[in-house]
Amino acid sequence: MKIYYMSILDEFNSLLTVAKFNEPIPATKEMFQFFDGEPSVSIIGNKNTLYFNERISNLYRHDNDVYRTIGLKSFREKVVELLKTKNRSDSSFLQIEVDDFYNYFRTIDVQEFRVMRGIYGITLNTENQYRLGTFNIYAMNIHALRIQTQLGLLAESFLDKMPEYMIECRILCRDSAKAIELAETYFLRLTLFLKYMIGMQDPYYNVEIIDATFPYYDGTLISTKKGVNRIGYALRNQRRPIEIQDPYFTDIGNGNQKLLEIITKTNPTKFEKRIINSVEWIGKSLSEKDIQVAFIQIAIAVEIIFTVQEKTIITPSILSQISESIALILGKELNSRLEIEKQIKSLYSIRSAIVHAGKDDIDKNDYLIFLTYAKEIVIELLINPEMSNVHSVEDFYQYIKKLKYT
Repeated sequence: MKIYYMSILDEFNSLLTVAKFNEPIPATKEMFQFFDGEPSVSIIGNKNTLYFNERISNLYRHDNDVYRTIGLKSFREKVVELLKTKNRSDSSFLQIEVDDFYNYFRTIDVQEFRVMRGIYGITLNTENQYRLGTFNIYAMNIHALRIQTQLGLLAESFLDKMPEYMIECRILCRDSAKAIELAETYFLRLTLFLKYMIGMQDPYYNVEIIDATFPYYDGTLISTKKGVNRIGYALRNQRRPIEIQDPYFTDIGNGNQKLLEIITKTNPTKFEKRIINSVEWIGKSLSEKDIQVAFIQIAIAVEIIFTVQEKTIITPSILSQISESIALILGKELNSRLEIEKQIKSLYSIRSAIVHAGKDDIDKNDYLIFLTYAKEIVIELLINPEMSNVHSVEDFYQYIKKLKYT
């Protein structure tokens, strides 16, 4: 434990080797970072800038409580403030200074942030807010006045140009920047999950959660009980709406309900993380116009589930293992398993041709077959009662071994 602390102390002191105080902004083509104030702090040069950012990242992730509740921007600003205390001193940081630095963040109260954004590509037929997993969706022609009253007058300019529907994610943390960071992760994940559920590459059936306040421009609204924290804008597209209240999106039988349960889960199991990542890659594939890229993204979605190591190269033996595992999971008897294994190997020959030879004449039917297999795998993992005991990839392979020998 003492060695671990010293390494963090060394990380702080290493920042002093690349920080320059009260230096003018450099006329250089290399990267640099400049933090103004008295004194100003400069990090000059590609090597120093990369080194500084790597140290900041390590320090940020050192304390899990701070990492989960404070935004990186706020954390970096406090590090720079601490660096400035060494402007007129040749001394290094002491352990007590490092301890006080992390303890400062714990003095900030954890509070609930309501992060709201426009959601496009849906319809909603209810006078009540609609609960989709851990998200709330509001029809603004019904709920605008109530939301405006809850958030105060600072929200008026936003709600005057409000979108038709807004979606809300509630985040417990200490910092508005962290609330936005986490909400953006969850909003993006939800859009990819919905794309997976819709299961079509048609760009007109596309749910997006963006910051819209004008017909073609977007804004973000974030608030606490103290008021509105941030409003901003960006561009959006036209689309055909889906009925978000359709029971399909919350069906237990197709696994969608389970997906909505784990989408904002604070501590998902290692295998749930793999399912989340796999579904996200399927969603990305369905959003991709280039069929080569889309095909590879489906392969990634499958490999996330079945490869033991994250950086595994897909060798013939690993391909054989993946194909056999898929056949065991999806096939119900010998002949269907043999056919599935054969088709998976054929699809992976296309993947290999794309990656190694740049094959570009991809048959759309091959892509759709691969997509169907990827979705069927995810659904089986979500709805199979035996998967409730699978928490890691090791547990998963024990489950596959059981299928193979029974």
